[in-house]
Amino acid sequence: MKAELEGLDKKQLEAGNAGPTQWALEELRQSDPQWVSEWLARKFLEGSTRFAGWNEMVSQIPVAERDRLLERFTTELLDANEQRRVLSILATTADGELAARVFERTCEIRRGLTIGPGQDMPKWNLFRQLKDLLAAVAPKILLEGLSPKLEKDPEDTELDLLTDVLAKFNPTPTDMRTTLPDNVRQKLQAYLKRAVERAADPNGMRASVRAHLAVLLAQIGGPTDIPDLRRLIQADSIRYREMQAARMKGDRSGDNTGYVFLYMSAVMAADPEHGDEVLLEMLSEPQYERFVAEEIVRRAKKSQGQPTLGIRPPAFEKVWAAREGKETEEYVEERRSRYADALRALVEKILAEREAATDKRPAEYRLKPIGAALAALDARRSAKLILEVMALPASYDAYNRVDSLQSLIFAGVRMTLAEMMNVLGPAIEQAGRDLGNSDQNRWLLDRCLSVLPFAEPPVEGIAKIREILSQVRFFYPHDSRGFVAALGASRFPDAMDLLLELAKPDGSAVAQIGEEWIRAVAQLGGRRSNEVLLSFVDPDQKLFTKEFVPDYHHGQVLAGLLAGRAEQDSEFKAKLFRLANGEQPPSKRTLLAKAFSYFQREGDLVAGLCVLRDDTSEVPFELLQSIEAAFLERRPYGTDSNVYTIAPRGSNALRKRLLEIAQTDPVRKRSAFALLGQIEVWRLEHGRPMDEPRHPAIESGIPWPILA
Repeated sequence: MKAELEGLDKKQLEAGNAGPTQWALEELRQSDPQWVSEWLARKFLEGSTRFAGWNEMVSQIPVAERDRLLERFTTELLDANEQRRVLSILATTADGELAARVFERTCEIRRGLTIGPGQDMPKWNLFRQLKDLLAAVAPKILLEGLSPKLEKDPEDTELDLLTDVLAKFNPTPTDMRTTLPDNVRQKLQAYLKRAVERAADPNGMRASVRAHLAVLLAQIGGPTDIPDLRRLIQADSIRYREMQAARMKGDRSGDNTGYVFLYMSAVMAADPEHGDEVLLEMLSEPQYERFVAEEIVRRAKKSQGQPTLGIRPPAFEKVWAAREGKETEEYVEERRSRYADALRALVEKILAEREAATDKRPAEYRLKPIGAALAALDARRSAKLILEVMALPASYDAYNRVDSLQSLIFAGVRMTLAEMMNVLGPAIEQAGRDLGNSDQNRWLLDRCLSVLPFAEPPVEGIAKIREILSQVRFFYPHDSRGFVAALGASRFPDAMDLLLELAKPDGSAVAQIGEEWIRAVAQLGGRRSNEVLLSFVDPDQKLFTKEFVPDYHHGQVLAGLLAGRAEQDSEFKAKLFRLANGEQPPSKRTLLAKAFSYFQREGDLVAGLCVLRDDTSEVPFELLQSIEAAFLERRPYGTDSNVYTIAPRGSNALRKRLLEIAQTDPVRKRSAFALLGQIEVWRLEHGRPMDEPRHPAIESGIPWPILA
């Protein structure tokens, strides 16, 4: 096998020989791991290996070869591909001695660099190349190599590099707190705590190093490190205030970067249960307040939810549950109440400062994001205060304004149109400035309009939407999905008129707006909603000047809504069956068949067979699926939800009706005959249930099986 592997050239490996090669290497690894390691390293450096898991087999390479690679890597800037290959080999085969050499060389280069890249760009790139290698080495190996340094007082450049390499901003359950040996972790913790003594001086350390120090200390330590984190946060606050004061005097040499996100992540990594006490303390610092306010809103939630593709309109139907007094279960109540009290106190404090200030703009700028956070957590109790804050003038605060109003309506707060427009007016003005060139502004306008259907009374909100739409240009049907969904949830019957206007006379905008328009029509309910829904399957009802033929997705949405309405309204269901018995264009009959496929009761499936026709090429797929589900059951198997077994299920009423159609109905007999044949195929493949007779209707005297 060694001879065969040695004979493979780069072209052969690239031609797809990875599977057999990997198998051979795994076999050889059991008897000669050193040969496998050296062969793989050599091939990888040539760019030949293409299969996953190769680095698990590379444990060592000849010392001379490794030293040669290290010498090149630490003195020569490699191209991207070679840099990746050499870095992978060095990181995989690294030991403490190599890690210490790389660390020393990296510090040496860093000491010779200016703060900005400037004319030292080649040296900066070499520095980054070496830093990437240090980051790729396992922390345990790196710290073992640096053990002598960890016993001394921290040196500035070494501390900067070490914290920059090891601090992880998105720690996982397998972070350094659990992966490092206790003795190594404790030595590093002691080293970092010695650094805290100097970092606690606002001018004793660069701001970025102090922030990375906080993150690393939190990730290897725990709740006992909270006092040190408080000292670092206090030092950064003083540093930031002094920097701002200097900039007011014209001195712009200070670091104006804010490191609040690093400090917040450090606090929560050190003490996930009680770290919010420090976050609430950070609210008292103007540089932190808006970011902490946003963070505690996220922390108060029970679940962050799953990320989704695209932007979906909010679930506006929750407005009515809130107005009926039903409490939301979105937040952990103890946290929500405690955070809301802190935010409310802060808002009142800034309002008092604004009242006493000559220039009120800084306070107004600070109030908007904090007010939006308060609206998310305490909309009902603080509604009056929130409306007061959001009505204050401020620049570029449109998102805070609309966020706050949405929070209020989702909490069940009732507002007049005047109260809404007092807040929304500037946001709508900002959104309308450049609609033609800004998708963001069109999205903002849609969000503003989505609040208005819930004004008191709603007729004024609907009228205001019409007025705004008549004054703007470049606002397209697909931009209106949010407020269309709000119209559907508004429970205001006259909203149907606006929905039909948005669809345009020929119905062309329905497909552009999408399923939100279709769902809004159904959600409004009532007689007019029934009429609009039926118009999609009734050839005698002309809702638009042109026939709307839904695509597959919109057809599925319509079918589900038709079936759902039929389940609630027996008269509506009877109308669907009458339409299915009559003559219809193929597109409308297909939509009806999809609707019938959603029926769950056997009687409805039996009645729905009237949609069959022999003049079409096949039984509609969705109807066939529902019939299959009536005769075959998918039983879960094991713990995997996607694994199941198929078992026969009885539905003789369907068989009996199909037999009757096949014998007596000239319009549907061939379709019924085909379905009976398919059912028998399922019975041959999966068996017949014990309670199902062989003949669907033996009393009929018709021979079984029937012949074509």
